[in-house]
Amino acid sequence: MLKKTLLAYTIGFAFSPPANADGIEIAAVDFDRETLKSLGVDPNISHYFSRSARFLPGEYSLIVSVNGEKKRQHCYAL
Repeated sequence: MLKKTLLAYTIGFAFSPPANADGIEIAAVDFDRETLKSLGVDPNISHYFSRSARFLPGEYSLIVSVNGEKKRQHCYAL
């Protein structure tokens, strides 16, 4: 059952058209600065990511892991 479900998701990702969000206004995101500090992340970085996505166009490889165990890998074009 799990293999069939994963296969269905994989086929869905492979054949679905990429999402296009041109012309959609994105609201600013607020980050919890104290949580960022507790994780060892400079809270000033939150301003950089608060208004828009910060990925350059191109292909990116995404590796999904759960509890340190690699589950799958996909390549996405932005």
